[in-house]
Amino acid sequence: MNVSKEILIRIFHHAVADTYPPAASPTTTRNSIGLVCKYWRKTLIYAPSLWQFITFSPTTDQHREQRLAAAYTWLRRGNGAPLYLNLCSGMPEHLPPRIEDLLYGGGAFSVLEKIIRPFAFRIVSLSCLLCKNDVGTFLTLPRGTFPVLERVNIFFVNSIPDLRSPFTLEERMAFSVFVDAPRLTSARLHLFNDLHPLELRLPWAQMTSLDFGSVAMSEDICVGVLQRAAPSLVEAWFSIVFEGRGDPHFAYTSTAMGVSMHRLRRLRLILGGEVADAELFHIISIPTLKNLRIEKSGSFAGEDLAAIYPFIASASGSLEELTLPDVDMQTNAHPHRPLFYSEITNLLRVVPQLIYLHLPRSIFLDGDLLDDLAVGRVLPNIRALDIAAAGVENGHRLIETAMRRNYEAEVQATLASSSSSMIEATPPLVSPISYLRLEVALVDRGILVEWVEGLKSSGWLGDTIVELFAED
Repeated sequence: MNVSKEILIRIFHHAVADTYPPAASPTTTRNSIGLVCKYWRKTLIYAPSLWQFITFSPTTDQHREQRLAAAYTWLRRGNGAPLYLNLCSGMPEHLPPRIEDLLYGGGAFSVLEKIIRPFAFRIVSLSCLLCKNDVGTFLTLPRGTFPVLERVNIFFVNSIPDLRSPFTLEERMAFSVFVDAPRLTSARLHLFNDLHPLELRLPWAQMTSLDFGSVAMSEDICVGVLQRAAPSLVEAWFSIVFEGRGDPHFAYTSTAMGVSMHRLRRLRLILGGEVADAELFHIISIPTLKNLRIEKSGSFAGEDLAAIYPFIASASGSLEELTLPDVDMQTNAHPHRPLFYSEITNLLRVVPQLIYLHLPRSIFLDGDLLDDLAVGRVLPNIRALDIAAAGVENGHRLIETAMRRNYEAEVQATLASSSSSMIEATPPLVSPISYLRLEVALVDRGILVEWVEGLKSSGWLGDTIVELFAED
């Protein structure tokens, strides 16, 4: 059956760029299309929309002219179409001897000067690694160099093993590439060379997505970023080291009224240092946040849970998914008792809209808190729990709590249904727990697995999924 050129191009376009990032490599997809027949290959070559997603993988430094010619051929086939250019998808765990080994062309030519700059007017999305002189050259490109740029994923690395670029204060003040980028809204930046985010002069007030998860920044810098991005930020990832005041490149500007991140929906934090004395959690509020993930990096103490309480409380009416930070053990032994009970209870009481909760292995739920959970006095809307069990007895209580909770939810649903004809029907107050994931010690897992299988076969678990995982 003959297929018209227009329909064929539409099919090819969905195959190459139906999603971002594409489900399969655009290069692989185009190569496969071109091998089918001459008609398909000709259609592919002369359709600019099929050359918007371009990926150049690392190569050796040989065959310089051939590699440049191949790159220009691909890039020019896109004509004036929007360009999604990928020159680096990530940093390997083990770095090569030369940073140039991670580049297309292997350092035989400047990727910035030969590939990025000539097509900057078309680039909508840019993923790349910049090293040595290209770092400073890129950051000082004239304003307006990227008129249609919407998102960036850039690794700034000087060289191996000297990752830092020796910028003077005057040079840092001259960074201008992002100053006039009218469409830029998403930035994932990996700063391995002593730069900090505020020096890059992003258009903060229009940024909707920021990922600085690989950048260990001070509390001052993080607050500064949030202050500037508050009008627009929707999702963010930060790594913060709390180590006192005084960043050499940035004067922290406090605000008595605090900062409300009224558009922020998803936030991931990696915390390290002296978290208990942090001011950030009192300055920043997150009233519309849906998903909060806070991870442990370095030392934590029990009072850190109390320190983040005001921050979590500010999302009381909206937070639906929460992963709390880990807490260092007092000893290397795995404790078989609930830790920081009052702090945990306070945190859980302040998030009534929570649907998903993940706690690390060092924080346990037990005692009266489980009774409150079973009847919905705590976490009335919770549906999924990913928590640790402090031994077989605690594991039994956690599973029994889920069963009691589901029975309570069923009773309330029945009462609500029977009163539906009344003028003021009472809605159910408790949601059933549909998923319970327990992390248990390896020596306890066998006993709990046998018990859970018995509950399943007898029907006591109903539709609840219970999964047991042994600790590493």
